[in-house]
Amino acid sequence: MRSVHLADENCKFGSRSAGEGIRFATDTIKISFYSVPIQPNAFAIRHVDLTKKELDFNPKFEELFAPVVGPDNPFKSEQCLLSKNILTGFVENAHFNDFHFEIIQRRFCSNTAVLNITLATWLLRRPPEVHTYIVGVTVFEPVKKKDAAKRKKLKNMDPADVEGFTGPWAAFEDENRSAKPDPETMKCIEEFLRKRKKISKITREEGIEEKSVLHSMLKDPYDYQGRSFLVPPHDVGVNLRDDIHTWTGHTKGVQAIRWFPGSAHLLLSASMDCKIKLWEVYKQRRCIRTYVGHKMAVRDVCFNNAGTEFLSASYDRYIKLWDAETGECKQRFTTGKVPYCIKFHPDEDKQNIFLAGMQDKKIIQVCMFTDVSSFSRSRSRLIIYPWLTHHQLPAYFHRSSLLESCVLWCHRACADSVTA
Repeated sequence: MRSVHLADENCKFGSRSAGEGIRFATDTIKISFYSVPIQPNAFAIRHVDLTKKELDFNPKFEELFAPVVGPDNPFKSEQCLLSKNILTGFVENAHFNDFHFEIIQRRFCSNTAVLNITLATWLLRRPPEVHTYIVGVTVFEPVKKKDAAKRKKLKNMDPADVEGFTGPWAAFEDENRSAKPDPETMKCIEEFLRKRKKISKITREEGIEEKSVLHSMLKDPYDYQGRSFLVPPHDVGVNLRDDIHTWTGHTKGVQAIRWFPGSAHLLLSASMDCKIKLWEVYKQRRCIRTYVGHKMAVRDVCFNNAGTEFLSASYDRYIKLWDAETGECKQRFTTGKVPYCIKFHPDEDKQNIFLAGMQDKKIIQVCMFTDVSSFSRSRSRLIIYPWLTHHQLPAYFHRSSLLESCVLWCHRACADSVTA
């Protein structure tokens, strides 16, 4: 406490005679000063910069977790309002031991389990048994498999029992070895097979109406001497060095072309447009006749020796015999399989016999008046080559397949011999 002395204005002054001092009359006033504590300013809070990695002061809890300054978007979720240093989130560098990372990564791949990040530091400082107990088995330790109930087998390991020996292929005790379906399923299967057979039979019997068209460019199929267009001309020649002609008339690809036997003054073409056409080779090179009678693409055609008839094989599973001059379909043959190729017998007295290579890896021999024989040896699609001529071996023909094999057949004895 400090005292301040002040003089009064109404005091009386003494005389100034020598030897006497001047006396002052004063009143004393005591004033006391106390130190007042500084009041905290509510607006003087230090803000924390979120972009900095270090702090140069020790912030309080209120300062460190204070809300972000500025207006908030009320339509954003809490996850969207989190601080980000990249577009998709917050990323910062951290050190992690490579060995521990490999352990956790491989353990996740093998056991589909993840190490808890909050307990990682504590677990890595504990013994392996504690780590194994809490986190799980690592990749360095085998996993104990649970004892599952095994099915018992009817084993017979006695090698002396030849018929009853099972070995490791023994059947289970509760195994159902019945290969035949139950009666109800069998009835359903029989009904399904009956319906499918009926539909297949109807499809075979329906077929398509065969017809042929004599084109208007050929006004008369006979000339002034009464000769048919099948008779070869006598007043034309051929130049082998020139491109003679290009015949156009099919709407799709041509599958096979066959020359008229002997004279080659006509050619027969089989196309993927389900049609067969007969063309002139000389003179005006017109399309003489179109044969229509197949529902699907025609695979192969073949003339007989005289050229008066020809066979056609189609993907509709039919082989048909045609009259080349009139366009009449004389006969139809089918086995239910697709024929790939057909050939007439080379002998003049056996023009009622032909061969056909079928889809079921068989060669069938058809006699138009009797029965059908089959030859089977190939495991691939068949390609029948011409019969050997009557000057060589009239009773033999040969064929090859896509498996690089060639077989010589005797159609009389139904015996075959494989040749290299």
